[in-house]
Amino acid sequence: MPRVAEAIEVPAELLAQVPLTQLPNLPPDSIESEISKKQAIERAMSAERDKAKLYRDLVTERTLRKHLQEEIELMVEQTEVLRMLQDTAKDVYDAYPLKDIYSGGSATAMLVLTDWHCEEHVDPETINGLNEFNLEIAAERIRNCTQRFLGLLESVRSISNIRRVAIPILGDMITGHLHDDQKESNLLSPTEALIFARDHLHSVIDTISTEAGIDGVDIYTCIGNHGRTTDRPRVATAYKQSYEWLLYQWMAKDYENNPKVNWHVNNSYFNVAMIEGKHIRFHHGDELRYQGGVGGITIPVLKAIQSWGNNPPSDLDVFGHWHQFLRHPKFVACNCLIGYNAYAQRRVKASFSLPSQTFIVIDRNRPGAVDVREIFCD
Repeated sequence: MPRVAEAIEVPAELLAQVPLTQLPNLPPDSIESEISKKQAIERAMSAERDKAKLYRDLVTERTLRKHLQEEIELMVEQTEVLRMLQDTAKDVYDAYPLKDIYSGGSATAMLVLTDWHCEEHVDPETINGLNEFNLEIAAERIRNCTQRFLGLLESVRSISNIRRVAIPILGDMITGHLHDDQKESNLLSPTEALIFARDHLHSVIDTISTEAGIDGVDIYTCIGNHGRTTDRPRVATAYKQSYEWLLYQWMAKDYENNPKVNWHVNNSYFNVAMIEGKHIRFHHGDELRYQGGVGGITIPVLKAIQSWGNNPPSDLDVFGHWHQFLRHPKFVACNCLIGYNAYAQRRVKASFSLPSQTFIVIDRNRPGAVDVREIFCD
């Protein structure tokens, strides 16, 4: 290529830019002209690239300046606010005087008793040591629950005028022989368990009626799905097959001559009470349908409440059965006394929870339940 360039008197570096296939057909001056055009094009393209880069740099610079300007303006505003706060600061600020927050009015405290399963045996070896339950532990938990309820009652009396206590008993107070393994492991027969439950319910009711400083106790009852005499649950005649319905009727007669204790026993699934001007709908909770979804029982419960509507009317649903505590503006799900067991772990796949019962306060001048808490029983 250098020899060719010398022969045609064209610089070698320019000649190298001409395709060899065109070289024989071009005179020396044409070759030089063609190369000059390509160089001009390349210089123009390089200039365009430089121009585009400069434009991008300009845009970046303007954006950065805008952000910096905004930060400066914000710092100026913050500095001005701090200066104003410092200028108006006092050496001593006024303190709010103590004031009696007692609201007067009328309120009812509620001790919800549900899902005792009092004669069932929970062997800690079958539940990874998470829980243990027997007759002695059941008695201790019932005593703890009653004492702690009285403590909570006193704590809320500083702000509410509580003159009555409601004790809903929502079923499954005994386990019965619903499953075959319960026939083998239960510590008492169903009839013996009724006597155990009756004795301890008497202790709870008598303690509250005499020690709580109240005008009266109202007891609302529901039957559960466990303490029945049939293998399969009944619908219209469920109460006739229920050991618990028998227990409630039996205990209501025990208090016939005690005007301070009023029993409200019915034959329906729902037991609706008018408490402080609100319809409280008690039921065991076994008619709620939950298939184990990750969202928990909330959506199935709300769907059921919507379906039931005002048949009968309800401002708040209170139920047990699901062995868990959950508060919602429309319902309260109440936990169990027995605590976690093998059935909850392996069949229901329920989350672990400590044994508890439920404390609720209904105030006449406030919507819904103004106070809902677990009463831990261990």
